[in-house]
Amino acid sequence: MKFIKVLVCFLLIFLVGCQPANSEMIKVDKVDYVFTDLGIVSKISYLKRGDTLIRQETENRVNYYDAAIDRKKHEQEHKAMVEQYKNTPGVEYEINYGEKEVVEKFTVDYRLAKIEDLKKLPAFIMPLTSSEQVRYSDVAVLIVDYGYKRVES
Repeated sequence: MKFIKVLVCFLLIFLVGCQPANSEMIKVDKVDYVFTDLGIVSKISYLKRGDTLIRQETENRVNYYDAAIDRKKHEQEHKAMVEQYKNTPGVEYEINYGEKEVVEKFTVDYRLAKIEDLKKLPAFIMPLTSSEQVRYSDVAVLIVDYGYKRVES
């Protein structure tokens, strides 16, 4: 029993000693953006470490009446897109058609997703220059060009 206590203490000391000296190295920041127009509200949250994107969480809400969209027609036209998103590794996707609005939510884990797969997704905002790693600074410029505004959390 004494041996196990000594071993556990040693492992704890070892693990603490392996932590980065600079806490900034492990800090994850969250940056939020929003877009609104004619019955459409789109919110995007980026989780990043430095300039490297880790995760993107998006929620799109579209009011049928305000956006002049027919629910059934929208559902039919987007079936193929929905399947493409759902079948992309590193992407979680769901869409719910309510009485008054459609709510679309998707999450991209940039550590799991392949850039070439993300570039194939329809309506996915991504810099064309991205290769192995998606940089926040590139995405931030691009989504502002699309009309998104940064929101202070």
